[in-house]
Amino acid sequence: VESIRHQGKGAAVRHGMLAASGRYRFICDADLAMPVEWLGAFLERMEDGYDIVIGSRQIAGARRFNELAIRHISGRIFNWMVRLLAVRDFQDTQCGFKCFRGDVAEQLFAMQRTAGFGFDVELLYLAVRRRMRVLEMPIDWHHQRASKVRPVVDPLLMLRDILLVRWNELRGRYGQATRSQPWNRADAPRSKGAVDVVVPTYNEAANLPELAERLFALDLPDARIIVVDDSSPDGTAQVARGLAERFGGRVELIER
Repeated sequence: VESIRHQGKGAAVRHGMLAASGRYRFICDADLAMPVEWLGAFLERMEDGYDIVIGSRQIAGARRFNELAIRHISGRIFNWMVRLLAVRDFQDTQCGFKCFRGDVAEQLFAMQRTAGFGFDVELLYLAVRRRMRVLEMPIDWHHQRASKVRPVVDPLLMLRDILLVRWNELRGRYGQATRSQPWNRADAPRSKGAVDVVVPTYNEAANLPELAERLFALDLPDARIIVVDDSSPDGTAQVARGLAERFGGRVELIER
């Protein structure tokens, strides 16, 4: 178990992605909004030569289930601002499911400055500026009423993050990838198809076991879950420790 200080979801994901060692590194929300069985489709598209594949709830072929109207409207307004101020090519930057090639993750997450929910926009902005191949892929998405995103406050904070991305670019803060600490450890050698799934969690004790069971049931012989938990009062960290014992160390825990 590793401990880090609290900064926000973006910082938690950054730490998990730089602690990973897989050939592919996948960001996965723990709320089961997207069936984890979709991971295979992401990996298939990565094999087509893409650097990043992002899940989309908006493009043709995507299906949304049980989404509240206010959530959809606020999401579209935010996407309009993203396309105006940062990146124009994506209909949905905030879906919590994204897959990165390992070397691409090393480069982008080492440059990441955003600690909050706006980190997705920053990563895509950096990827586009560096002419990386990014695919937006339609998925099935099931709205979860227990979502941690606040429909009014968090979009405003994410708008602030977008403006800071442009400000950081003007100041030259993305000129060189840096790390504040040696994130990667001396892991055992991994297979060519190794996949690490980074899961930021807060009060996901009920969902985490099902996520792990469904993930490890897939035909992925070298898959690992890295749980980055925000001191969840419902015992998510304890559940993650139990899963680490159950699955022979294929689950790793990072706590604040």
